[in-house]
Amino acid sequence: MSSIIFYLLQTWTYLSLSMCRAKLLTIANYIFHTTIHTLSKAIAKLTVKFLYTLK
Repeated sequence: MSSIIFYLLQTWTYLSLSMCRAKLLTIANYIFHTTIHTLSKAIAKLTVKFLYTLK
């Protein structure tokens, strides 16, 4: 009887850990993409300013 409970507990722990990992990966991915997007926008603005001053 106790082995069944232990098995269920183990499975539940494993599932919740993998869910957490998936959520963390999604959050990390979102942060990464947002950072890249912001950086590229900033670089584009700087490039435009630089080209404008060259005129």
